[in-house]
Formats: sequence, structure tokens, C-alpha cells
Amino acid sequence: MSPVPIEQTAPVQTQDFVATGARRAGVYPTFGRMPQAANSQLTTAEKVAAEAEMTELLRARATTPGARAQYEARLKELRALAANHGTDTQREIEK
Repeated sequence: MSPVPIEQTAPVQTQDFVATGARRAGVYPTFGRMPQAANSQLTTAEKVAAEAEMTELLRARATTPGARAQYEARLKELRALAANHGTDTQREIEK
């Protein structure tokens, strides 16, 4: 139950822009220009190169003592990037 009786509430006022927008059925919004992304995505070549690098490090870590440390360091770097790139990018956008 409402704390204010329905008889004492103000009538809803319909603004002109609401009625105008409601009559534009079937019209999709457009942009004057395409928005620009805040950062670029990995290209297919960059993705393949990163996968090849990690695969080689993974293969080498069993045979080379320093390879495991190199693999772990690169893995830590990539995980830190994944964990922080969203907040870092947002901070850059908000500057």
C-alpha cells in the first residue's frame, strides 16, 4: 500500500520528446561517425605469435633449466596484463 493516497499524487506529465520518440517506430539510431575504440585488439598475427612463443617456452622448459624461469616470468607478465589492463585502460580514458 502506498504511503500517499493515489488521489493526492500529481498526474504524470508527458514531455514532447517522449511522445515524438515513441512515434518513430522502426527507426534505428545512427552515429554521425563511428566511435573510436579506446585501444586496439590483438591481430591474428600477434595472437599466433604469442601462442607460438608460449608453446616454445613450454616445450623448452622441460629441457633447459632457465627456460622454466623464463616461461614462468612470461606467464606472470601476461596474467598481470590480463588482470590490470581494464583498469589501466579506464584510467587512460578518464584522463
